[in-house]
Amino acid sequence: MTQQNHHDNCEMVCSISLQKQDGPFEEEEANALMHDWIFFLEPYLTKFLVRPHISRKNNTIFTASFTCYPQLRETIESFLYITMKYDHYYKTTSTFDPIERSLDKV
Repeated sequence: MTQQNHHDNCEMVCSISLQKQDGPFEEEEANALMHDWIFFLEPYLTKFLVRPHISRKNNTIFTASFTCYPQLRETIESFLYITMKYDHYYKTTSTFDPIERSLDKV
């Protein structure tokens, strides 16, 4: 692993998901989640890569992908934890991967 402080200013790709354990998401529920996620996450991220939505492959999974800075990892994971605790029937996952950037070399 490389040192954390070296990467503090490098954006990361974050993918998050909630899995419902008692059946598929209802449209109303998904719309409410989408609103909450956009409202909470937008101030922290640099851009949405995939806006919050129900997965086409598995309608029990609600997912989103975006770019953000590494300092926000704890904030985002706390948000997922609170969401899971509040609704109590969700399982959450989150991945944070560095964006490979080539530095301009002249």
